[in-house]
Amino acid sequence: MQAARAARNGAFAQCGEVKQARNVVCAKLGTGAYDPVIDPANFVAGINNRYTPFPPGAFRVYEKRTSEGLERIRHEIAASRAPVRRSVVQGVARRHCAVAGR
Repeated sequence: MQAARAARNGAFAQCGEVKQARNVVCAKLGTGAYDPVIDPANFVAGINNRYTPFPPGAFRVYEKRTSEGLERIRHEIAASRAPVRRSVVQGVARRHCAVAGR
């Protein structure tokens, strides 16, 4: 039981350190909106990574056994391209900052 308590206390201490580090970063970045310049010209037409190819239509299935049974998550590579939308990128960044700022 002592080992479990020690492990829990160590995990809580580590969480506190991570939270402090995030707060320092958020303080340096400020509270303004994250507003990067998104230029679609900076994106490539296709992915040519020979170690992780992503041909259109390809998919991967990730499985994990849980207390409720086997959980499956399927990631599929879209057959068509969608334009880059700045609002989506900003939404992701805002959610991240909200979590980091807690």
